Amino acid sequence: MKKLIPSLVLSALVSAIAGCGAEPKLNVILISLDTLRADHLGCYGYSRPTSPFLDELAKRGTLFETAIVQLPGTLPSHMSIFTGLYPNEHGVFPPNGALASNIPTLPEVLREAGYRTAGFTEGGYVAGHFGFDRGFEFFDDEVPKLTNDIEVVFSRGLEFLQNQRKNQPFFLFLHTYAIHDPYFPPLPYTTLYLDGLGTPESFEDQFGFYRHSEMPLMNPERTEEHRRIYKATKHLVNRGLPPGADLPTGPFLAAINRGEPRNLSPQSLAYYTSLYDASINYVDDVLRAFFGSLDTLGIPDNTVIIITSDHGEEFLEHGMLTHEQVYHECLHVPLIILSPGHTGARRVQDIVRSIDLAPTIFEMTKVKPPTPVSGLSLVPLLDGAGSWHVQEAFARDAGNTGRSLHTFDQRLLQAVVHQSAKQDQGRWYSRSARFMTNRAEITFRAMSYHTPREVEILVDGSRHSTVHLTPEWQEFRFSIDGGTQERTFLLQTPGCDVPRAVGDGGDQRCLSFRIADFPEDNLELFDLSADSGGTNNIIAAEPALGTELASRMDDYRVDPLADGETVALSPEDIERLKSLGYLQ
Repeated sequence: MKKLIPSLVLSALVSAIAGCGAEPKLNVILISLDTLRADHLGCYGYSRPTSPFLDELAKRGTLFETAIVQLPGTLPSHMSIFTGLYPNEHGVFPPNGALASNIPTLPEVLREAGYRTAGFTEGGYVAGHFGFDRGFEFFDDEVPKLTNDIEVVFSRGLEFLQNQRKNQPFFLFLHTYAIHDPYFPPLPYTTLYLDGLGTPESFEDQFGFYRHSEMPLMNPERTEEHRRIYKATKHLVNRGLPPGADLPTGPFLAAINRGEPRNLSPQSLAYYTSLYDASINYVDDVLRAFFGSLDTLGIPDNTVIIITSDHGEEFLEHGMLTHEQVYHECLHVPLIILSPGHTGARRVQDIVRSIDLAPTIFEMTKVKPPTPVSGLSLVPLLDGAGSWHVQEAFARDAGNTGRSLHTFDQRLLQAVVHQSAKQDQGRWYSRSARFMTNRAEITFRAMSYHTPREVEILVDGSRHSTVHLTPEWQEFRFSIDGGTQERTFLLQTPGCDVPRAVGDGGDQRCLSFRIADFPEDNLELFDLSADSGGTNNIIAAEPALGTELASRMDDYRVDPLADGETVALSPEDIERLKSLGYLQ
């Protein structure tokens, strides 16, 4: 979707606001590298050299060591960045939630203050009709469906900057899915880290003619070259798959998470992780080219650049792939801020949140923020001169079956609660529900939406039983073999109904079932200071601490600030979201 609004009135407004001899306003470039987990970057301690340029940038600005998103999903997380609100407050959730018209966004407020605003995204769940295009003089979410869409996006951003007038403040937003599944980094990055993981010897013979110097970095005009590289990349990945693996596409990875019988070997997992890391390398090179062009354009010194992500990515650290759970690997994202006048590296240990970005930009640009805003400005942390009162970060998952709290008190802790019998149980419909439990017997209540339906139950990926749900609450009791060993309990159904289609209001989400009264003791506690991967659950050793942190999560049960809105998804939207694994 492209949107261009004549800028004559805006230019006059800018001139009137700026005034003769006034101090130039701060420019802002906000870059979102979708699906980038922090601990796969060198500047965050990763062993592979995935991010040499980002590592250089970290030495020129402020790196936040513990930046936590409020929901590991593209649509709600980006909307939290744009509004400074928790997901429950802005109420924008997949598959077709849209921002209420009375909730202001970051670009809207900046534009009203005289800023030129432009946004370039790769669509999907950052498409304009969800509310992201509001406030932008120019917004473009249409890109060719290639593996290197990022180059088109960043080139369009440069074109916008080339047309900037001197002393005319601007806000530029750039977003890319280049790291997101499907993991198809373009040649020659594809084989960077495969190290014989099923790689045929003929790869070099077939594709060795591709070199970094020949890549069409930041040159969107070379569309045919892009298509040729994409086809060769997909063929290369397919031929190199380890035995029993499949292409790392969104639908395949989602099927694994649903517990479908897949034999994902350690070699296959390593293969996917290597392709993910190679994608980071590719994005890092595009960033290097972009920043080189910024220098050529002579972007003013009064420009702040923020680089972050909307969520991380899981590679079976806690039993799943992609970014559905509220564990550290899905919530911990990079955050690097390059601000005017800042020299040398600064690393901030304090916990910060994605909802803090909008307030930070408002303070740095001296623009009055809207109310209410739940986040706080990070400016006190940029120069170290102020105090910071945030000690914890709350997150939830899209289905509201998992909640998390990061806290820092001498050590970094994370508590994770899986669907406990609290007050909001039973309010949320979904197509699947996944829990960890160490009980030999569990009980819960469940009901289907609109019509009766079958729900399959899997334990540790193996089929356990099938239950028949009706639109009325029913109680279920199950015994699980294995004693007190922690097991994965999954409920799933392929069927769902859209309320609008069945004459039940205007909601266009596809709803299946909801669950309540699941045991309250599904609580995990991790000491991330000693166990950065969050693999050692210490709740048995410190139950009182875990219970305290779980109770503090109740403070974050905020209500929506406005009635939710929905948008109609076009066939093109659905195809794009399916390719990213968001829709089945």
